[in-house]
Amino acid sequence: MNSVIRVGVLHPGALGGALGKAIAGVGDTPIACLLGRSATTRKRALAANFLVVPSLEDLAHSSDIVISLVPPAKAVEVALCFAACADKCADGALMPTFIDANSVAARTKEHIANILSAVGVSCLDGAFLGPANRIGTENVMLLSGPGADGVAQVFRKVVEARVVGDGVGQASSLKMTMAILTKALPALLLEMVCASAKNGQLGPALDLMRRLYPGIIGFLERTLPTYPEHIGRRVFELTEVRDWLLELDQLAVMTEGALTILERLHLRELSSNIDWRFEDLLRAIGESDLLSTIKRAGTDRDPPGEPFKN
Repeated sequence: MNSVIRVGVLHPGALGGALGKAIAGVGDTPIACLLGRSATTRKRALAANFLVVPSLEDLAHSSDIVISLVPPAKAVEVALCFAACADKCADGALMPTFIDANSVAARTKEHIANILSAVGVSCLDGAFLGPANRIGTENVMLLSGPGADGVAQVFRKVVEARVVGDGVGQASSLKMTMAILTKALPALLLEMVCASAKNGQLGPALDLMRRLYPGIIGFLERTLPTYPEHIGRRVFELTEVRDWLLELDQLAVMTEGALTILERLHLRELSSNIDWRFEDLLRAIGESDLLSTIKRAGTDRDPPGEPFKN
């Protein structure tokens, strides 16, 4: 690879923009194609010093590595677009290594790798742990697949990068195991919030959490205020985890319960335009009867485990 590494980012959303900014900060070049992207994404990419190219073909030809960071439901679509681009550009030019770093199941990563290998593009499995709006010492990047060691060296300039296996799907599976905890903890807190608010003890309960479990409450204070904006994605990710556990012949009881709570939160449609303070968000949730078994409009009960609408 060149001394200055060129990393194509699909696309500069919150995490992709933060990664690009970090890459530019160490003297390498983040690259983006902004065709069809929103004004917010354009502004973020320019502020992060991305090199902007006019097409996906230009991004492929200009990059040493391409990393996909898109909403999970779009991961396969983006891989198909890149594969079509690579097939069209098959003129002897060396194609970049493609990293799918989206929060999808191992089977989806393997499917993406097969799509890309069919057109001669090598693919690695990637996953990010830690804050989604910045890249730094709090983040860990997981990589797996053939050649992951060499690619990890590139990203170690900006993040702790760990190679966790030589097969596509291993990084994704490890992130899934972590998501069991990181997605279930917010759901468990919401159950505590609803119960304590119903009993008029939300304030004392939070005080005790801070006193006795500062690490847990610190994680939740960083994480939960992002849920109103990203709850749809969180539900999708936890559904993937639940399905993966069932494929492993696991009961997935706790994950299923957490998923029920997050689905109900999704249906509440809390405003994503508010810069939520942790306490204000919990108070709003506590007052919303989020987990009540009784419908607001009457006394009929929802079937167990099914979310309800206002």
